[in-house]
Amino acid sequence: MFTKTDAESLRARLGEPFDLTSPSPAADLFAPYFSFYGFQSIESFQRATHYAGKVSVGADQVVVQYFESAGSHGTVFLLHGYLDHGGLYKHIIDHCLSRSLNVVIFDQIGHGLSTGEPASIDSFDRYSQALRSVLQHAIEAKLPKPWNVVGQSTGGAVIIDSLLKSYPEISTEMASYVLLAPLLRPFAWKKSRVLFAISQPFLASTTRAFSQNSHDEAFLSFLKNDDPLQSKRLKRDWILAMISYQRDFNSAPPLNTHLQIVQGTADTTVDWPYNTAQLKAKFPNAEVHLVEQARHHLVNESPVYRNQVFSLLDTFLVES
Repeated sequence: MFTKTDAESLRARLGEPFDLTSPSPAADLFAPYFSFYGFQSIESFQRATHYAGKVSVGADQVVVQYFESAGSHGTVFLLHGYLDHGGLYKHIIDHCLSRSLNVVIFDQIGHGLSTGEPASIDSFDRYSQALRSVLQHAIEAKLPKPWNVVGQSTGGAVIIDSLLKSYPEISTEMASYVLLAPLLRPFAWKKSRVLFAISQPFLASTTRAFSQNSHDEAFLSFLKNDDPLQSKRLKRDWILAMISYQRDFNSAPPLNTHLQIVQGTADTTVDWPYNTAQLKAKFPNAEVHLVEQARHHLVNESPVYRNQVFSLLDTFLVES
């Protein structure tokens, strides 16, 4: 078993700032975490060297994990979605390591092992600042290039936000940008926004309804019943921050950045037809790849869909 208390204890024992230039292996410290989230069964994980530490972003401590593959051909930066954390991303970490690509993944503010009010943020720019801080450490450490960045859902939104604000750490350092079911507008947003406007003055948060965002029933059950790092509440401040992110997106000029967008056609978490059309307009060089009948959580879909996503990923990631 792994608990929130275990998560706090683990974070307290990590070094800060995370010195990627000469890190110390942290696999022993993370052993209960890895066992609970099923990393020990991953063959490529067994061959990798694992490091971890903390990076300060304002008043918050962001926990960063670095998986170093033997004979590295480059590095992949993974950005998780809203309410997610690094412990849920073993499949994509395994896939990248199996291709001899190093992996950097960090728990966003208010998520997983990091500090911050759970599931809340006052601006998506704080997520982008967390990404910038991690990348600055990676630049100083000269992690193996080429670099690729992959964002699931809100992680994709962080990539979009960072590019539109021309943050150099992401706009100039990356060889590829991959967005998996990226967030711009949620599913049924027009109706939801009316309900939100009515309830906003009275409710700081609402009870979370766990959606059918994957065909993997075991994964869905784990999220709902067993994962101690899942928030049970959805926060009003996060919704307001998302609305602000949408406004910033709409007002930003188009960019020629080449994005690879992977989207499931059975996604009922984001309004994917609207989102992909808007992203193509904002990023004319973007390519959209549809995975028929796949749901939202593409990195944790059932194997028949996840394998299609990873096959696409293989064609996008740039290696040395």
